[in-house]
Amino acid sequence: MKRNIYLKKSETKKSLQKWLAKFKNYKLDTEKIRVTEADGRVLSQAVYAERSAPNFYASAMDGIAVNAADSYGADERNPVTLKKDDFTWVDTGDPVPDKFNAVIKIEEINKIDSETVIIEKSISPWQNIRMVGESVIKDTLISPVNTQLKFYHIGAFLEAGVAKINVYKKLKIGIIPTGSELVDAEQTPQVGQLVDFNSQMIKVMAEKWGADVKISDIIPDREDKLNKIFDEYNEKYDLTVILSGSSAGSEDFSRKVIENKGEILTHGIDMMPGKPLILASVNKKPVIGLPGYPLSAIFTFYYFGQSIIKYICTKEKINIKFKNSITRRKISSSVGNNELKRVLLRYEGNDLISIPGKSGAAAMDSLIKSDGIALIKSSKEGIEAGGNLPVILLKSEAQIKNSLLLAGSHDLTLDIIKNEFSSGHSGLDFKYITSGSMGGLTSLKRREAEIAGAHLLDTETGSYNESFVKKLFNNEEMVIVNLVKREQGLMVVKGNPNKISELEDIIKKDLNYINRQKGAGTRVLLDYILEQKNINKENLNGYKREVYTHIAAAAAVASGGADAALGIKAAADIMGLDFIPVKEERYDFVFRKNKINDIKIEKLLNLINSDKFKNKILKMDGYKTDITGEIKYL
Repeated sequence: MKRNIYLKKSETKKSLQKWLAKFKNYKLDTEKIRVTEADGRVLSQAVYAERSAPNFYASAMDGIAVNAADSYGADERNPVTLKKDDFTWVDTGDPVPDKFNAVIKIEEINKIDSETVIIEKSISPWQNIRMVGESVIKDTLISPVNTQLKFYHIGAFLEAGVAKINVYKKLKIGIIPTGSELVDAEQTPQVGQLVDFNSQMIKVMAEKWGADVKISDIIPDREDKLNKIFDEYNEKYDLTVILSGSSAGSEDFSRKVIENKGEILTHGIDMMPGKPLILASVNKKPVIGLPGYPLSAIFTFYYFGQSIIKYICTKEKINIKFKNSITRRKISSSVGNNELKRVLLRYEGNDLISIPGKSGAAAMDSLIKSDGIALIKSSKEGIEAGGNLPVILLKSEAQIKNSLLLAGSHDLTLDIIKNEFSSGHSGLDFKYITSGSMGGLTSLKRREAEIAGAHLLDTETGSYNESFVKKLFNNEEMVIVNLVKREQGLMVVKGNPNKISELEDIIKKDLNYINRQKGAGTRVLLDYILEQKNINKENLNGYKREVYTHIAAAAAVASGGADAALGIKAAADIMGLDFIPVKEERYDFVFRKNKINDIKIEKLLNLINSDKFKNKILKMDGYKTDITGEIKYL
């Protein structure tokens, strides 16, 4: 079977303009609905006021209604006394009797009794009175056609006596998930099967932008099946979205089905992730074929899906807001592609600092943990350290400013810390990026992160972290705070069928190992053990195969992807593995001394010193908290 070939990799912006232009005359049907049900809808007819509001002279204050002339000359030296017939008490919104033309605020009145008051300030005619039609005048325009309604439109319409309005029907979207490997999210996937969650994400996004959405059953990789459901959805819905099937795979039928029925305007764009996108027109209706990788689908639909929905409904184009950030490290990219990269963000003074997160179009977890999406334009060959990096914020600036960012080695206790930070009402947040112990210290040195997490063994002294911090930070005043002591050991399949008792057994029995990344404390420990035992690392199958966390290493062993890995006992317990102890180590926080009184650092130190936190740690095997919170100044 022939494979899909991209027609041409097109510029993202030009592809969108070309696609939108195809539907400049696309019209949605209209309907009349109640104003109270119109939030987010788009007007198909202008709305005019059916009455003036207010339709009487209304008091704008609590106080007394008076004839302004009776107050003339009143001041502190010459107070004016008003009797029963000279005023009447009013509250805000009350009608003002015809014989009065001003309202004196209650705080400017000296009340003698219910029928007598003294005023010490004069007032002008119509002061503190809302005029007839002050808010809206009958038969005047309130909102023009194509206005997308918000809560304040609803209030204005109701005040003006408008009960029903004419709006465009919601844009109807039909989503077709395709792929023989896909199963519904409620099912447990078997080997070779993947859960379809892309369609639900696209549905939520589209509904947020005001569309009505229907998802079809999952369509297997059969051209006849896709043909049938496509014809049905293309006739029934305004926009048809085919999920996956746009890449260059031999069983991806989307392009063929669409091309046989209409016009493909774009197949392949200069966006990464998102390159295999299809933009098309079938029966004068828009069609979009999204890539199968989750982040590719999200990014392309955010830009192209949101654009077509807004354009058809309001004829407006979306305005994606970028904020400038600074990168403290060189970030590579490929010329010719607009690359979207997930980043963590933090403020240092007025500077917004970007730290690159995980790459890969399938890593949903990295998107959840990101603060923003950075754009490196196709004309650039990466960004140099100190360069500007435009980002789309996924969190508010307040959230970013109030977060504490750690870079470094992974430990399960970090998730406990994150959850405890979020459980209070302090507005503070804790976030981390797993970059290995050396990576964390380097990130701290570059002032990307505020704190590093490390467990680096000094093979000469047997101590942890101190010598590395002194060497890297030279004359800077630093602080090391112990988080936990923990057991490192070999994680093996439950029951230890390979009878592994030490590292040498993996080599002797020609078994498979999975390693941690360069710079990780666990990698340093492994190299130390290999050196002590005079073992050539090239003889360890899997030495060059790397993962970034203890859980990832344990998962590889549990799934059969490896026979053993060095890691912490808590990770082995979570994945149901056996554990062979090798060494007890300490995991420390490292930060600059001038940060010790920072409110976020103070919260962290108070937390790890609490009995509540220590008790949670001790519920997991392989940890000790006897020196947790111990501080060393360097």
